[in-house]
Amino acid sequence: VWSPPPWMKHNNDIDNGTPDNSAPPYTQTPGANTNQLKKEYFEEFAEMCAAYVKILKQEADIDLYALSIQNEPRFSQFYQSCVYDGNALRDLLKAVGKRFRDENITTKLFIPEDIGWLQGVEGMVKPSLDDAEARQYADIIAVHGYDLDGATAASPGAQTWKTMYNWGAPYGKPLWMTETSGFKNDFSGAMALAKAMFTAIHHGNVSAWVFWTLSTENLDEYSLLSSSGIKSKRYYASKNFYRYIRPGAERA
Repeated sequence: VWSPPPWMKHNNDIDNGTPDNSAPPYTQTPGANTNQLKKEYFEEFAEMCAAYVKILKQEADIDLYALSIQNEPRFSQFYQSCVYDGNALRDLLKAVGKRFRDENITTKLFIPEDIGWLQGVEGMVKPSLDDAEARQYADIIAVHGYDLDGATAASPGAQTWKTMYNWGAPYGKPLWMTETSGFKNDFSGAMALAKAMFTAIHHGNVSAWVFWTLSTENLDEYSLLSSSGIKSKRYYASKNFYRYIRPGAERA
């Protein structure tokens, strides 16, 4: 989910209504321009998520494996977005998780798909993990990887991945990296991507690594190949994960 429907939000919009990006604090006194989901619609939001999963099955015969309840929840963007803090995300997770349980929906839920400042990401995760009810619904811890690099145990990137993995490890929660892009389409860019993947897999034990998008009409920094099939250097670096590390594989 990138944004709840406008009618569920205080600002009645899918975005923040401006041309800017920001990371405003979550407020308990929202106004008409506040880019937040109304608390009285948490249950409606859960119903929407359940309906989405069921429609995918009915119309396309797709059994959705996992669902994120909000993309980058600390950020209010000019594109589809919605702001939460860790407590609000925890309460929303409870609503969606209970709805899925009551309707026997087996689709997993992952949080927080956050990015950047490590303590900020932790603040989105820990309230759910520290709450016994919410924790049972948080199947996967997922983060975005844009500034996490380095290949040695002492590097900041390696330590960051270890820290994030250890949030969920005591509860058996896997760690995913669910969005990255921006690597140059040359040898150095491909190697930087390969190093970032190695760092996350080796030091963070990630079991999913997702590039921003598979293809765009014209090859750009956000894609691995063009819609006509032109392959980037990033494609070949990514292929080592996507083709050769398969579901059920174990790292020695």
